[in-house]
Amino acid sequence: MAYISWSSELEIGVACIDKQHQRIIADINDFHEVSHKTDQSEMLIPVFDEMVAYMAQHFAFEEELLEEAGYAFNKAHERMHSLLLKHLDEYRERFKAGENVLPEILAMLASWWQHHISHDDANYVAAVNKKFSGTNPLAEEWLSATLKMHFAGRDA
Repeated sequence: MAYISWSSELEIGVACIDKQHQRIIADINDFHEVSHKTDQSEMLIPVFDEMVAYMAQHFAFEEELLEEAGYAFNKAHERMHSLLLKHLDEYRERFKAGENVLPEILAMLASWWQHHISHDDANYVAAVNKKFSGTNPLAEEWLSATLKMHFAGRDA
């Protein structure tokens, strides 16, 4: 059973972002599953690191998207991303030091992502859709190039 279930309630209506969010939720579920099989840091750290690396890629892409869309609260949104990555780095260090922070990490990730997607990310949808909907070939070209830049060789 999935730790976090993806549902239509988590879709914000920006296809490339929804796809990335689905991947992040799947990564969290994978981390949860591996954590139930072992608590050995040498087995969990690579899974954790891959999950966090994808989150960082997603954040970088999303922040560029919001900048391009002219989203007024982009800087505040970036700070939320930075704080999450900082907390995850702190959890990683605590875990490597032998502290059992797995339940805490998983609870925080589930809560943070569900809230962030349904509230914080939902707030920028109008700005993004205004910029990228319709038949603006330059906007579509920018979107395609930026996705390739951030996710080259990886499923975006």
